[in-house]
Order: sequence, then structure tokens, then C-alpha cells
Amino acid sequence: MGSVIYNDSVLYVDDATLAHLQYAIVQRYRRGESFLLTWTDDGSVDGRERSLWLSPNAPLSFEFDAPGDVPLELVWVDALNKTADATGGLRIVDRDGEPVAVTTR
Repeated sequence: MGSVIYNDSVLYVDDATLAHLQYAIVQRYRRGESFLLTWTDDGSVDGRERSLWLSPNAPLSFEFDAPGDVPLELVWVDALNKTADATGGLRIVDRDGEPVAVTTR
């Protein structure tokens, strides 16, 4: 289980999801974009959605559980990018565009 660490928030996702999410975020950061990251919180009783405003000016780190590269799937990257262009911001989704439950601390 890998993690995204941003300020005081830690999001835990599997390494494959993390690799695709990292790619999508880094592409937006390279363009100097700030944006909303939204996910379904697996740890909440009602599965509520949570969001973070991400900015290239704030520290962000990705920690993978296992060493090595995860092969990127263009279908998955496209699914993430489609959500990022909507008003709800970048949503953590799987290759089929379905929300991925994320454990948050």
C-alpha cells in the first residue's frame, strides 16, 4: 500500500493506483496548474468524499510500498485525466473510471 503525503494529509492507495495518480498529478504540476484532488474516504462510516487543493508550490510526496516501476496503462491515465477536466477536479478512479476507495489519515 503506497501513500500520497500532502501537508498534514496522508492518502493510502495500492501501488498501481498510486503510479497512475502520480503521473496525472505530475503532468498538471509541470504545466503549473493548481487543482482539486477528490476521493472517496474508505475510512469514513458513510463513504464521504474528501478533497484537497493541490498546488505545485506546496510539498507533495509519493511513497510506494514495493520498489520498481509500475507499468502505466494509457486507458487508466485517460480515465484520471477526464475527471481532472471536470469541475470536481482530479478524482481517484480505476481504469474503468470507477471511484477507488482511499484510506485517509
